Amino acid sequence: IDISNVNKLNQAVEKIAQLEEQLERDKEAAAKVDEAINALPSLKDLAKADQSKIKEARDAYNALTDTQKPLVTTLSVLEAAEARMEKLLAASDEDISAAKAVDDMIDALPAEDELEYADKADVDAARAAYDKLTEAQKGLVLGLETLKAAEEKIADLAPDVTYGDVNNDGKI
Repeated sequence: IDISNVNKLNQAVEKIAQLEEQLERDKEAAAKVDEAINALPSLKDLAKADQSKIKEARDAYNALTDTQKPLVTTLSVLEAAEARMEKLLAASDEDISAAKAVDDMIDALPAEDELEYADKADVDAARAAYDKLTEAQKGLVLGLETLKAAEEKIADLAPDVTYGDVNNDGKI
């Protein structure tokens, strides 16, 4: 057996061990940033007072190395919180309150898979409240997609009736 390359082999093994240790340190650093991001309030509960928490999470992310940053799994959550905060800071408290009232109406609707045609009045009320908002207020509503899905589900659940056809013979 030729053992002239044993030193190279030992050096390679040592280098692999060093790289594995560095990867663990990188994962730990990224995990700390993920924890900071996960500790942020949900978009729904985010308030202007949370601006410093978002900045701290962004600063923690920015302090990571280029090797560590891709290991952060919650960057999209941070970016969404930053975008929401930008909207909140630009909005008046009145606009935020009006949008929250509509979001609360939407949140009170049953889940899409539990929605029944009897919920139509609540869905319509949420839509009417949304439609009364100003454009600035509409931009703060988080539940618009949920409302649209509820409206589609209600439309699918609508009974198939021909109005005026009292005996269901197809004639009015």
